[in-house]
Amino acid sequence: MSTWRIELEGGLVREGTMNNRGTPHGFFREWFPNGQLRLEHQYDNGELHGICRQFASDGKLIGEFTMDHGDGICLEYYDSAILKMRLRQFHLGDKYCDMMEIFDIYGKHPIRAYTWKGHPVRTKKRFLKLLGECQLVLPPGDSINDPVAWARFAKEARAFVPKAKKK
Repeated sequence: MSTWRIELEGGLVREGTMNNRGTPHGFFREWFPNGQLRLEHQYDNGELHGICRQFASDGKLIGEFTMDHGDGICLEYYDSAILKMRLRQFHLGDKYCDMMEIFDIYGKHPIRAYTWKGHPVRTKKRFLKLLGECQLVLPPGDSINDPVAWARFAKEARAFVPKAKKK
């Protein structure tokens, strides 16, 4: 395992650990130019795993979420503690799929993007059609933002095995 550290333009500093294959494994941290911790994540062989925290420049905790080997609802906040980005991520078999929303500085007017097995999907309608073809249904209504409901869905998606094509 090795540790790396980089200083970014604007004074941000990032530090993390990698396994001997060069994959993030262990901690990842990022600091504001004033030295206050900004982000604190854990990785397990390249996948976010465990509790992830985000702090404001004054050190106040503004966000926290839990990931399970890359599955979960990842949240990022503006320094004002207003939601900036929500990424609902899951595996379909061994490939990532996700639904991302990026919000303006008031937490409104999201821009949405979808990824299916690592490839961009243009519309939510197409994304839902692909889910339906796999007999998967998203958690209904607001429960789509509930980490427990999402974890159940992600577990079902990870276990998905495509049916063999007929000859």
